[in-house]
Amino acid sequence: MDQDQLKEPDVMQVELSQSLYSDILYHAPDAIFIESLDGIILDVNLQACKLHGMSREELIGMSVLELVPPEQRETVKKEFPNFAKGNLQMFEGYSLHRSGRNIPVELITAQVQYHGEPALMIHVRDISTRKALKESDALNNAIMQTLPGGVVRLDADRRIIWANAKAIDFLCLHYDPKTQCYHHNCDCQIIHEDNTPGDLQKDWPGYLCMDQLQRMEETVLGFRCNQCPIRWAVFSATPIVDRQTRLCSGAIVSFIDTTQQRNTMSALRESEYRFHLAFDHAPMGMVLATPDGKFLQINNRFCTMLGYRWSELIQKTFFDIARPEDAKACQKFADTLKNSQATRHSTRKRYVHKDGYDVWCQITVTIVRDPQGNPQYCINQIEDLTPQLKAEAQHQQLEERLRQSQKLQAIGTLASGVAHDFNNLLLAIESYVDMAQTQYQRNIDPSVALENIRQAIRQSTGMTRSLLTFARQTNGHRQAVDLKAVVEQSIKTLKPLIPANITTVIEDLSECPLEIHADPSEMQQLLMNLVVNARDAMPDGGTLTVRLQTERCHGKRPLLHLWVCDTGVGMDDQTRQCIFDPFYTTKSRSQGTGLGLAVVHGIVTDHNARIAVTSELGMGSQFKITFPAKCPVLDPNQTQHPIPNDLRHLVLIQKDAMLRQVLGAMLKEHKVLMHGVDTMAQFEKMLLVNEELKCDLLVCDDAPESLPTESLCRELKARQNTIRWVLMTDRNTPPTPMAFASQALLLRQPMPVRELARHLVEFMEQQS
Repeated sequence: MDQDQLKEPDVMQVELSQSLYSDILYHAPDAIFIESLDGIILDVNLQACKLHGMSREELIGMSVLELVPPEQRETVKKEFPNFAKGNLQMFEGYSLHRSGRNIPVELITAQVQYHGEPALMIHVRDISTRKALKESDALNNAIMQTLPGGVVRLDADRRIIWANAKAIDFLCLHYDPKTQCYHHNCDCQIIHEDNTPGDLQKDWPGYLCMDQLQRMEETVLGFRCNQCPIRWAVFSATPIVDRQTRLCSGAIVSFIDTTQQRNTMSALRESEYRFHLAFDHAPMGMVLATPDGKFLQINNRFCTMLGYRWSELIQKTFFDIARPEDAKACQKFADTLKNSQATRHSTRKRYVHKDGYDVWCQITVTIVRDPQGNPQYCINQIEDLTPQLKAEAQHQQLEERLRQSQKLQAIGTLASGVAHDFNNLLLAIESYVDMAQTQYQRNIDPSVALENIRQAIRQSTGMTRSLLTFARQTNGHRQAVDLKAVVEQSIKTLKPLIPANITTVIEDLSECPLEIHADPSEMQQLLMNLVVNARDAMPDGGTLTVRLQTERCHGKRPLLHLWVCDTGVGMDDQTRQCIFDPFYTTKSRSQGTGLGLAVVHGIVTDHNARIAVTSELGMGSQFKITFPAKCPVLDPNQTQHPIPNDLRHLVLIQKDAMLRQVLGAMLKEHKVLMHGVDTMAQFEKMLLVNEELKCDLLVCDDAPESLPTESLCRELKARQNTIRWVLMTDRNTPPTPMAFASQALLLRQPMPVRELARHLVEFMEQQS
């Protein structure tokens, strides 16, 4: 190289001798191209031929643009002048193989003299392997980042040189650019599975596996950083060992965060503990059983209820503690639990105490199902009804005593009024006896006097019979009673009790003679209590009206209304709501005991009748009692459509008329006759009108006006013991207080009408 060449440092002028040219061209490991400044290939080496899959003769004379992919030719064409000027000396791109395959390459250019002319020497290196490794590293990194757990890599110096995002977060790592590795926070603590503190440098699996040169499997450790809650994970660590030197060059540590799983298991154990605590100490019997009735777990209250030890009772089943005659009913109930889609059932059953006597219980069963919907086991809540039954018996006895006490009070009241008339009758009898005796002595026929004596005796006997009727300890025989005759006789009997300043009016608005099925003595007592109550409400006089009125009900059994009205002082709303409560009275202690209207309400309820009261202060009071007539009066103009015997009957209490219509049509396809009404009050009227009305299933909406009263539930149960209740609600539990809450089947709303019909039909099929 001479002095002229040193004056131009940007241009590399090299004279290639033939021997030097051959060495460079044919022994270089990379492809080398000699090209003119306008992009024509002047010479190539053997690697260049291999790179493109062409011979030297084919390559020489070709344009460089023919050796790049078509999509890059425009870019190379623009940039080639920069190569020629020496402005661009390194470039990455693609070369085109003869087969059409694109080969990633790296190009390094230099200006040379070729045969005395300026030229370019282009050094082309195949970087396919390097690029593939780079892409592989990127793919591996992406995979590591998306793994469900954390992964870290340690080098031979026990430094963390790589970690995915989950590991950085869990292990509280931060990256140090100076050392090019990750470090733990200073306050990071390691916790063993038994909650004892550990040493991070000694107990972490990544360091242990490097010390012991063996894989660490599923080590449970906890980490706490910055006073945060402990986070738990299961670690596995594998040392990286050189196969030749057997020296450890690092380790790979992977782990799965089990914090949530551990917390869930802890909460589950706590929940199980609370469940067992509540189960064992529940105030009612608790039994966990299979759908077949085999006991899995029982609590102490259930053992005490039946008089067994736990070890004795746990070996039995529900069938073992039932009466033999109840076996069929028990099996039917068990089949219902297995086949029903409902999750809650309730019934009243009796079990046999160890000493042999019956223990009546209310059992509520909640069914737990597996993911496929099959019954897995049953949670039974068993309430001992013995105290309740005793209380009911005592209540009935007290109620009977209460009625008898009121009867005695009524007898006293009646006797005080009858005494004057009875004394007058005795005086009349005595006078007629004297008259008859005188006539007999004078030979005058005493027949008229004797007949008057007979009439007076009959009238006295009637008064005595009335007192005896009121004094009876037991209810009289129920029979067909002409209520109009009872009213007339009672008013006649009670006439001595009514002051002269009170006018008594009897109105008969009935269309035809009607009879009710009742106890005559109780009807007289009912009228007496209402009349005396009306008398006391009119201390300054007034009008007492007793009215009889009939109501036809579309060819079915008519209703008979009995009104007892007064023009007295009246009542406010608060008083009206309490008048039927025993011992509630607005009178002084010398005037009343508060039992009269309570007895009236009891008599009305016992006769399946209804009573309503309207009153305003200063406007008097009206008591309306509605009785069902004993026999239906048919409308000759109305065609009767008998109901087939094979139909099942369902009553729906629902305001939505369209829903009633659609549901009724769907149920009719399954031979279910639906009786739909707006409110429970209308249903009660239906029961009064039609004594033969059947109700296999009562479906109520979750609204106050749609729920049955306790007395109505008793009446329905008395009519048809197999009746079942369904409550359509958006709540998880029935409203309380509710008369049939413990026996109701819940149907969650809203629900498609067809699905609702399917559930109702299913309930009725299980019932039958």
